[in-house]
Amino acid sequence: MMKNLKLIRIDRGLTQQGLAAKVGTIPAMISNLERGVVIPSPNMVMRLSKALDVDPGLLTACEAMVVFNDKK
Repeated sequence: MMKNLKLIRIDRGLTQQGLAAKVGTIPAMISNLERGVVIPSPNMVMRLSKALDVDPGLLTACEAMVVFNDKK
């Protein structure tokens, strides 16, 4: 469900630990979200989107349609 989370986190230069600290959770939760082991609550989606400065829909997109640093 959070297919873009890892891509965006890495693009923002954050570790799982760093993102976890920003959203008030533990790194294992970020890992579980990235691997699709757990489904995030709406509140968690909002906290992640705020911490990563992205639209919540981008985190929950079904396909990775994220373009980073496009220099074309």
